[in-house]
Amino acid sequence: MKQLIMNTERELALWLDTTITEGKPNKPRDIKAVLLYYGFGDDAEPTLEQIAEELSIGTRERVRQVLNSTFKAKASIDDFPVLRSALQRIGQIEFASISAIRGELIGSGVISQNTHIRGLLKLGSDLSAIGAYELVDHELCKLARSEAEFEEMAFIGTDAAIKRLRVAYQKAKTLPGQLGLASREYLTDLIDVEAAANVWSLLKLRIDSEFIQDGDQEWYMLEDRDNNLVNNCEKIFR
Repeated sequence: MKQLIMNTERELALWLDTTITEGKPNKPRDIKAVLLYYGFGDDAEPTLEQIAEELSIGTRERVRQVLNSTFKAKASIDDFPVLRSALQRIGQIEFASISAIRGELIGSGVISQNTHIRGLLKLGSDLSAIGAYELVDHELCKLARSEAEFEEMAFIGTDAAIKRLRVAYQKAKTLPGQLGLASREYLTDLIDVEAAANVWSLLKLRIDSEFIQDGDQEWYMLEDRDNNLVNNCEKIFR
């Protein structure tokens, strides 16, 4: 018989099955409630009301009681070595593509194709095993939809790193200014090298960006309202 590789979902389900007393009323339902709460389902962040309705538990307060009594009051990160391994890898990240990190974690067998990174972060946070992270798109806007994390232009970063990048990204958007063009070298001088590399990659994902290579020099322009040259040309040639 083929042995199943232990991943974060199976590890959590097995722990719940072991720690919840056999024969306890509604044991399967309570296990399902915890799994759903941490994103092991169709939705990465179902509300307590949604879980209550789906499992016919009653009220959101009853779901909260189930979560506390079956998991939060008992669990420790030491109970979940597979999860800890996944969180340690995420914890090494300041800013990265979610698809790249997901690929690594899937390749090592610690998560499945459908695992929500958002759910793992929530689980890790409740176990005090990881810091504050944010999921954003290529313009550093918070991902509104849970399924957006499965898209190519989705990123993960620490709250501090995202905050720094937002400042740097805004500067990069306004740099072309009157001239209409800005160089990568000047961008790197204005902010730090690592931030400039990340911002440069993000700028390339914009549909309104254009890039020019001239020997060792790289330049960019943005066809948006922050680019005065483009705006003035639009007025002249109307």
